[in-house]
Amino acid sequence: MKSRYLTFLAFSLVAFCLFPYHFLAAQPDLIDRLVGDTWQIKGKTADGTEYTGEARFYKWAGKQFVGGHFTTVEGERLASFFSSAKLNGNQLQFTFYIYNTAGFIRTLSELNIPSNQRRIRVYASYQLSDDGNTFVGGWKSKKWELNGSDSWVRPEKEIVVSSIAPNVVENGTKTEKTFTISGENFPPLEFLKPSDIVFLKDGKADPKIRVVEIYEVADDGSELEVKISIEKTALPGKRDIQVKKGLGKELFEIKAGTVKLPLGGRIEITPGMKVRVYVPNREGGILSFRGAEVKTLRFGSEQGEEIPLNNEGKFEVKKHGWYYLELSELSFTRTLSCQYIIEAETPKEKRPWNFWYFPFYDRTSPGLNLYDDGGAYEKLDKVLGNQPKKEGWKDFTPSQHMDYRDEKSKIKEFAEKYFKGWKWDLNSMSENDKEFLKKHNPSTIKGYAYCYQRSTDPKKSWWGHCWGAVVASSLYTVPEKTKTLKTADGSEVTFNQEEMEGLLTSYFTNHSIYPINYMNRCPAGRPTEKTGEEVDSFCDDFFLGLMEGLYKNKLPLASNLRAESRADSDKDQVWNHVIWKFRAELKEVEQKGDETFILVKLKITATNDVYPSTEYQSPRTEEFEFTLKYTPNGGVDRDNKEYQNWISASHFCPSYLWRIQRSADLNYGTENARLRGKLDKLIQLFGYKKIK
Repeated sequence: MKSRYLTFLAFSLVAFCLFPYHFLAAQPDLIDRLVGDTWQIKGKTADGTEYTGEARFYKWAGKQFVGGHFTTVEGERLASFFSSAKLNGNQLQFTFYIYNTAGFIRTLSELNIPSNQRRIRVYASYQLSDDGNTFVGGWKSKKWELNGSDSWVRPEKEIVVSSIAPNVVENGTKTEKTFTISGENFPPLEFLKPSDIVFLKDGKADPKIRVVEIYEVADDGSELEVKISIEKTALPGKRDIQVKKGLGKELFEIKAGTVKLPLGGRIEITPGMKVRVYVPNREGGILSFRGAEVKTLRFGSEQGEEIPLNNEGKFEVKKHGWYYLELSELSFTRTLSCQYIIEAETPKEKRPWNFWYFPFYDRTSPGLNLYDDGGAYEKLDKVLGNQPKKEGWKDFTPSQHMDYRDEKSKIKEFAEKYFKGWKWDLNSMSENDKEFLKKHNPSTIKGYAYCYQRSTDPKKSWWGHCWGAVVASSLYTVPEKTKTLKTADGSEVTFNQEEMEGLLTSYFTNHSIYPINYMNRCPAGRPTEKTGEEVDSFCDDFFLGLMEGLYKNKLPLASNLRAESRADSDKDQVWNHVIWKFRAELKEVEQKGDETFILVKLKITATNDVYPSTEYQSPRTEEFEFTLKYTPNGGVDRDNKEYQNWISASHFCPSYLWRIQRSADLNYGTENARLRGKLDKLIQLFGYKKIK
């Protein structure tokens, strides 16, 4: 066979030198992939003459050629050629000569071809198949009606798949990287599609692994460089690799990786997968899981400290860092989710009480104002023996009335008419006006409140004793249900719990206190998802105050929670309450891809401002959402405010957050001048007990 091709090559070279051919530019990269293989030819001429043959591609003198021969079934050589080849895309073109053989005499005669013309030049054109293994086409003469059609088939070589690098990948995260597959006889790049390369598990194509792109095939067909995408839920185990019909057994392995379960998020887990979750805050909290049984939870590593389950089947973690889960054996893919909660509550013996704020606005209904006829102030005056001065109205200073500066103030109008030279002019008054003035006698506790702590302006309906109630309920336990005391004249009066709360509250209204200041002067208004708002920089102060005061020290915290309204016109209203419980759910902001970037969903529970204000009344609750960034040491990053965004509030953001340690020992802090300096007396009468 070798001598046959050497003879053929020598003959073709001589023929090439004797007869000038038109040299055509070839497509080097593709022809290089075709060189070296023998193509089997089978065809027939237009008159039905069958022929066979062989062809090969060559590179010589820097150019590319195709050489071969056609032989009739009778054994006569129909053509031998060695021609310059041109490839346009997958189309092959070249020229060669058909011999005037004995078997062709009839055809040549019919075409009136002179018998002395030994060769006829023909033009060949073939189309290469998509798989690169077959040329289909034919040849024809431009001068004579002479043509033939045939196909060239390259004997298929066995593809060998021997290895892949890297050959091991961990699951748990989506992988998309470049791999090198080694072997033998890989088809040229033009004849190989990504779908021709398949990863098999248990004999079936694994849809979780796919070739995205083929970058390169080595010239000798020994290597493929490919981009492979592997889903994070790909099952552990070994894979076969199939390239077209070539198969390599157990060449690639997926091992169970350690996948991150985002805090407060969820992931798909597969059998054998290892999972870890990051807790960002050093104070700790309660971690729970759903979707799969967590056998053990360990801190720091898979061999780290084991965290026991609490009585509720949850894990109480006390450090920041990575926690590793050991899951019960799975038989199929599941969704695993987690929840991380921080909760705190003031112990019952230190819990502040619900209160009624005893508004300054005259509600006209009995029991709603401290200055009511027969109300708490009147009863206390009787116990203390306070009697109204006969002409106490002379001491009434109208400019101190809380409605005096209103635009349409009746009390101001009354004063401008009758209050001359700091004295009241009774002579010019009508009898009705005299009766009106005489009601304003500030010589008793009740009278003082009627003169200066009472309003008829509905716009002031939210004004009241809520600050005093905050101080009182933060420092003292809830009073008894009822208390009966003797009056100065020997009779008895009974105070209910609401009234006793109101008296202590009144004492501390406008009282100065010594606070631990966690947050102060947070701007009014409703927060939004927009970043860079002034309110955004206060959310860390608010949350850290709750963590320090309530979570760590179990103490109630005072706060102006503002109005339970969404109307912008109400944003500046002051509604002081005492926060005694909170629940915070921390979730990783997954879009950031950073386990220390946290969304906090916070619900606070506070004393409520209701009537009647029993312990059975529902507390006030508010909900907030904001983002915080934690540092590697488990604290909140307070230096970089751009990480903070107060996203939402069920109503408004609170204006301050304080821990009231004690009230200032200043008598003038009590707004009702007739009650100033009487705290010890109130404690003696009603048995108020300080929270320890």
